[in-house]
Amino acid sequence: MNDKSPLPGLYLQLVGYLINAGKLDQAAQANLAAQGWAKGDANMTLRLQLNQGKIALKQEKLKEAEAAFDGMEDDLDQAPKDLVAEFHYQRGYLHLQQSRFAEASTDFEAGGKHYTDLGK
Repeated sequence: MNDKSPLPGLYLQLVGYLINAGKLDQAAQANLAAQGWAKGDANMTLRLQLNQGKIALKQEKLKEAEAAFDGMEDDLDQAPKDLVAEFHYQRGYLHLQQSRFAEASTDFEAGGKHYTDLGK
């Protein structure tokens, strides 16, 4: 991957736009296409996994969302704080949908902590 190429970031922006626009099948395709640009970039790989979980959540495929989030958890130690905060908020929402309220609360609190840490 060419480090100066804008394509990886543009793919992430495209996927985010498609998710927000409710074009989930297209978002999933773009997210899959972006995986080729993520090789060797741990943060981009995590962002793509997060997108995969968000798409599955919006499609109400809770087991798929949970698998995507579970696949990320061990790699969050070195991730940017914004990604960690969003991970916890998204996983908290998943737990809320599953009526796992204690886990949802824990995730929302962790997300809040990481969000607060962004300014530091």
